[in-house]
Amino acid sequence: GNGPYIAVVPVCGRRPSTVDPSSCAISADYPFFAREELRRNCPGQPAVLHFTMPCAGQPIQPVWGGQLFDGAEAIGRRLGRSIMAGFQSAAWEVIDREVPLVAADAQVEQTFRKLPDASSARDALIQSRAAYERLAGLNAASVARWDAQCGLARAEGLYNLVEQEGQSAFNALHFMYAATEIKVMRIDRHVLVGWPGSLSPHYVDLLKKQIPEPVFVAGHVNGHTQGDILDPAAEARGEFGAMPSPLSATGAERMVESTVALINDTRESGA
Repeated sequence: GNGPYIAVVPVCGRRPSTVDPSSCAISADYPFFAREELRRNCPGQPAVLHFTMPCAGQPIQPVWGGQLFDGAEAIGRRLGRSIMAGFQSAAWEVIDREVPLVAADAQVEQTFRKLPDASSARDALIQSRAAYERLAGLNAASVARWDAQCGLARAEGLYNLVEQEGQSAFNALHFMYAATEIKVMRIDRHVLVGWPGSLSPHYVDLLKKQIPEPVFVAGHVNGHTQGDILDPAAEARGEFGAMPSPLSATGAERMVESTVALINDTRESGA
């Protein structure tokens, strides 16, 4: 734990969206400052590879979005210091032998969702906005306001998609996403998983319940984004994420099943 470090791979459960989305300026957002803080404080100035953890259904407001660049810097540096504190308190495992490095990937067949009609999307947006404004006006508890803001962000994302693109554009994505790629890398007993888009944390929990080794799951790793893929309960309620995805919970569950199979295969290959 005292270094020198070769590389640090933080996997953080919030996409880079600190700076106000209306800003047209180019920004590396909070990960830049987190990397800078880690390189400054880690012995050896290691390479820092930042990944986004699956975090579908979590809107960018109010903690992240809407801030200026100094807000991104403050959050990034605080994150870097928090990671360093974790390093200093961790029970490090000393490995003085050669360890296997095994990688595998697979294509997973997907199933797709249908968008609601424009009228239904508009009604949902009106109801969500009214619920949020009512709670904000009553100065309700922060948890209730947060839940209402989550609902409003989802309703706005869905309404904008229906109005601007519609089902035909949504269907056009089916060819691109008919099969999505998942990746697994094993370093000794530690496993790094790469999933497309931004899946709900529900699927991370589902995966970890089936795998005995330490597992780290990164999202947005296949070169294109499928948006927010929600959990089965949210899909059954007709919800979409703030960045709606055409992919269904059934397809996401297939990704979990295929990932479990890949991890088991790499365990046998590395034995």
